[in-house]
Amino acid sequence: MTIRCIHATDPYKDVNKMADVTNEKKAKTAKKPQKKSGFSGFVDKAARFITGIPRGIAKLFKDTWSELKKVTWPTWKELVNYTMIVVFFMVMMSVIIGLLDMGTFRLIGILANI
Repeated sequence: MTIRCIHATDPYKDVNKMADVTNEKKAKTAKKPQKKSGFSGFVDKAARFITGIPRGIAKLFKDTWSELKKVTWPTWKELVNYTMIVVFFMVMMSVIIGLLDMGTFRLIGILANI
């Protein structure tokens, strides 16, 4: 096989290097596995899927445990403080929604009597 270097700024000026690169590309593309067709290909895929389920579940728990180790847990004082903030916000929102509901109910009652 003869390969000529046509372009003057070609980084591969040595013909042997170009041939080696071409042969490497052909070797990489030639190693692709053949796909199975038909029923046996389906069975193989199904078997890989079914046997992979326990591994996937185990990986999920392992990853979850490693992430929980990274968590910075709040101190008791911070926990009580954040809890009180949430409870206060819930009470305030309950009062606001209750007042809006009561006002809407009375407005509808007034409009219904007209």
